[in-house]
Amino acid sequence: MHNREKQTDTIWRSDTKLKNRTFTGSTSDAVTKREQENREIARRAASEGFVLLKNDGHLLPLAAKGKIGLYGAGAVKTIKGGTGSGDVNERDCVSICQGLKAAGYEVTSDAWLSSYETIYADARQAWKEEVLRKLKQYDGNFFQAYSTTPFVVPCGDSIDEEAAKADGADVAVFVLSRIAGENADRHDTEGDYFITKEEKSLLAQISASYDSVVLVINTGGLIDLAFTEEFTNIKSIVQFMQAAFADIMSGAVNPSGKMTDSWAYTYLDYPNARTFSHKNGNTDTEKYEEGIFVGYRYFDTFDVPVRYGFGFGLSYTEFSVVGTGVSASGLGTDQPKISVTASVKNTGNTYAGKEVAEVYVSCPQNGMPKEYRRLAGFAKTRLLSPGENQDLTITFPLYQLASYHEDRSAWILEAGTYGIWVGNSLESASLSATISLDADVVMVQCESICERKEDLKELIPDAGKMKEKEAAWKSLAESLKLPDLSVCADQIVTETVAYPEHSGVTEGKAGEIVSTLSEEQLIALATGDPGKGQENALGSAGLTVPGAAAETSSAAIESPWNVASM
Repeated sequence: MHNREKQTDTIWRSDTKLKNRTFTGSTSDAVTKREQENREIARRAASEGFVLLKNDGHLLPLAAKGKIGLYGAGAVKTIKGGTGSGDVNERDCVSICQGLKAAGYEVTSDAWLSSYETIYADARQAWKEEVLRKLKQYDGNFFQAYSTTPFVVPCGDSIDEEAAKADGADVAVFVLSRIAGENADRHDTEGDYFITKEEKSLLAQISASYDSVVLVINTGGLIDLAFTEEFTNIKSIVQFMQAAFADIMSGAVNPSGKMTDSWAYTYLDYPNARTFSHKNGNTDTEKYEEGIFVGYRYFDTFDVPVRYGFGFGLSYTEFSVVGTGVSASGLGTDQPKISVTASVKNTGNTYAGKEVAEVYVSCPQNGMPKEYRRLAGFAKTRLLSPGENQDLTITFPLYQLASYHEDRSAWILEAGTYGIWVGNSLESASLSATISLDADVVMVQCESICERKEDLKELIPDAGKMKEKEAAWKSLAESLKLPDLSVCADQIVTETVAYPEHSGVTEGKAGEIVSTLSEEQLIALATGDPGKGQENALGSAGLTVPGAAAETSSAAIESPWNVASM
């Protein structure tokens, strides 16, 4: 094993034995029992995450084994992830088209889908050639060439409207797809954030050919949905969550996912729309001047209406969600908690379903700028039949209500009244209870270890308007005689976080090995191994494992700890 050519095929272990480096995955085509079980878990998890954004006239679910006109890039080339680290190898990937057919639906647009696969393959080949061309431009830096050349998903041909009208399907499904990834910011352009003219023209043809259209959003990020207002027969909108689409379409699974972001009416409604990334001419430095007012915290605090808000998600049935009480536990210990109870009832008469009860809190607007409401906790019910009820208890750390005081390096609960809101979305949440704190209290005392290099002019709401909003909900709480939980500041234990000085010495065998490595080797060890002369660890570029994840670094291959040099 002293042959130099074999060094990269071995790794050194602490027990001083050599082990051949092998693939951690399987090279067999046989599907294992473990894979089958994991597939089922993944399918259930994905089904729980689907978000139904619109369902006019209860179009969905569709009767099983019906006819569907299926169109759009994601119908046959379904986006399953992103680029870079979001690009992973898999044994098999089921497209939306395959899933619908397997579920018994008759797809009437096979000719269009077959044509699209050819168009996609040609576009993909042209994209690859462009990446290779840029490889020379960036002196062989593959990641730079790859990440600066986003693949634009082609639209596909126009459709034969007369044939579509006569295909026997009343419903069409249009899958709008986008792909994005690391090291490449989104753009407010057609083909990225906005729908293209070609996609809009195709959608117009589809809308003219079918009575009802289901729009499927197959993207990894937000897109503009203003175009949906122009097509009245887009009756349902589904945010696709990477698997089990047919289960949602057929009603085998009732969607119960909720929005984790806010979809604005227009791009310019986002607080950093005019300054983000390339918009300010500087793609190397990004100043997050929104402070804490990002996402729903911005829209809710500054009263900017949204198309689809945080926590929103429809079901094939209806639910009522009512907050019923608030309590505290663990006061006087280092883990105080707040519990909010909610009663959830399936008020529909046809479908069983699950619902998510969400708890938001309005903190006192006394000193530190705060958002109007913040998410504190949530819980999902079991499957509830029509008329069935479930009581949920949502418990979260009291720490959730603290705010960080930068000058004092502390997480502080400010004295005053805290409003508890309960609902199945931020917009629908109702004021249900209050918590009263008699004095300011430091929950966690930290210390500043990173010196501020420059000041940011952060976004801050108007203090007067925030006090008005606070006064309004406090008045409502009094008029409704809502339950109030009194908490004394002296019941709260202050935690102190100490940051011990690092000795710079790592103990044991690991320390001995580290001491032999150069700074460059340590950097390589910490950041991962791009492979043997490969110069990148992008997506599925790993040489020793299927995918770059978990590839062991060869940074120490020339160190004294390699047996070949001992």
